[in-house]
Amino acid sequence: MLRAIDCDRSRDRDHGLVSRCIQPTRLKPRTSWILYVDEPCKQMISCIPGTVLDSPDKRIIGRMSSDWPNIDFDSKFLDALPDFHGGVPTHPYFASKSGQIHRIAFFLYFVDEDSDLHGAVRESKNYFHDSMDERVTDRGVDYIVGCDVNGFFDGDRIVPFAALYTPLEPNGNYEDPNDPAAHLTLTPLDTVNCNALCFDTSTEPHSVVVFDAAKSAAEQHRYCDDCVELDEIQYDSFIECAAETFLEFTRMLTDSPDKLTT
Repeated sequence: MLRAIDCDRSRDRDHGLVSRCIQPTRLKPRTSWILYVDEPCKQMISCIPGTVLDSPDKRIIGRMSSDWPNIDFDSKFLDALPDFHGGVPTHPYFASKSGQIHRIAFFLYFVDEDSDLHGAVRESKNYFHDSMDERVTDRGVDYIVGCDVNGFFDGDRIVPFAALYTPLEPNGNYEDPNDPAAHLTLTPLDTVNCNALCFDTSTEPHSVVVFDAAKSAAEQHRYCDDCVELDEIQYDSFIECAAETFLEFTRMLTDSPDKLTT
């Protein structure tokens, strides 16, 4: 199915959105049109060469969709996923609805220990499973959300798909909070140690929200210590909407935070 979308040329350059442009005649002056072939996300998310090495495991996606009835992944997300799966984006910056600027560190993996992974094992920072590959543990959606203790409340409503750069304090795993590795690890032990991008499965289609790890930790303690039920979790205290749909979110990405303040 083909559809035309009115766009601004400078925005196209910033986001890498154009698949091909057709200059109009007798329509709007100084206006271009983009012709999309109904899977535009592939042109919207590009990653640093060499960072996308492994394909998403369809078993994981199928298992998540069947085991968690709230999950209904956006078809555009699934179509585009192989192009940025586990990758580091070239356009990592975006602003949430409040105007807060965030930077994507990397996209998460849809793999498990039985998946066919590229190259040698990447040692996990998770000290309980340091013999396993970090793509499965520290950066794997299935492992993180399925862990006994995690800030995502077993995927009951929110499901992470990317990690965000996050100011960190020194902890047991990292003596130096400025160590890049500390910012690029999504560890599901007790609490998540960095912020994340999630799908909010309570909306249809699933909206994209920013997950605040520190605020989630407080709610996690309330959940565990006070025996709060899942339907009593105050999600609004630790998530903020970034975009109503995944497609809308991809159009927000830019290569510089300065472009979000002008």
